[in-house]
Amino acid sequence: MLTRIARLFVAAQSPVVSGRANRLFVARFASTVGHQSPNLSISYTCKVCNSRQGPKQFSRKSYQEGVVLVTCSGCDNHHIIADNLGWFSDLKGKKNIEEILKEKGEEVKRGLELLLAGGSGLTAIMNPARGDMVAAMGETTAIQPVLQNIKKRMDSDDTGREILRLKPRITEESIDRMRLLKLPDGTFGREYARFLDDLNTSPDNRPQVKYVDDEDLLYVMRRYRETHDFTHILLEMKTNMLGEVTVKYFEAIQLGLPMAILGSIFGGARLLTNNRRELITRNIPWVFDQATNARLFISFDWENHFDIPIKELQKVLNVTPIDVYPHV
Repeated sequence: MLTRIARLFVAAQSPVVSGRANRLFVARFASTVGHQSPNLSISYTCKVCNSRQGPKQFSRKSYQEGVVLVTCSGCDNHHIIADNLGWFSDLKGKKNIEEILKEKGEEVKRGLELLLAGGSGLTAIMNPARGDMVAAMGETTAIQPVLQNIKKRMDSDDTGREILRLKPRITEESIDRMRLLKLPDGTFGREYARFLDDLNTSPDNRPQVKYVDDEDLLYVMRRYRETHDFTHILLEMKTNMLGEVTVKYFEAIQLGLPMAILGSIFGGARLLTNNRRELITRNIPWVFDQATNARLFISFDWENHFDIPIKELQKVLNVTPIDVYPHV
């Protein structure tokens, strides 16, 4: 399964598929779960570039039970047609384009196909003026079965099981940043303190988990969010776009979180040509090996290893630094 997903990730970032990359990946990734023959389509006017689009095809099952995104061939913006899983919090509970338009006093004209009457209700999630809405989605929601699977994997690990029992937090109070600043350069704790200082941020700035009801699953999501920076440090990835996308690939492969999957794909599509080439030829092969072979990061007790040099910690977690990885 990982090998197949790896090929799909690379295909989605390839310049050869250009503007079709994102929609091709979403469609093909969905096919790993099961193929659905398209029996609905939609035509609309993109409000971003004012071009007529469609018909865009998708399955009835996806429209009624899943998530449907379509891509404008004129400006490459992505529009939400259906969201029955609650991935996109800005829809405020509305499940499809019909409900979105109804609130605006508009309607979808139905025939043999779904035909949009205007398109003003379409929500662009990659409009450069708005930023990457996939990142916003990642801060607000997750799919319950995915979180349950992560919890199950943590339960099967001795340290992960203890983390679930104690539910430690990564906060300004718990890390004691002044102590970390006094640690030797190159130690995990010192580099984490430097990471926070360089970004002028604090672990307390992470938004609270709001949309997960189960207490244990809420903690899994919180743990993922609070240890995201540790992944950056262990992988030695900067917080620029290329570094963020690479980390999202790692998280997508290890955890399977939809927001990490979509964040890696949509974020990669926004890279400049040279950075995208580096992502495809250098970072993706490396990060797939690391995510596949490394220990499950979310099950690691990071807070008990601040004194350890990063190079030693990489060995403990079975991570090969990208600078010494044997690239072809």
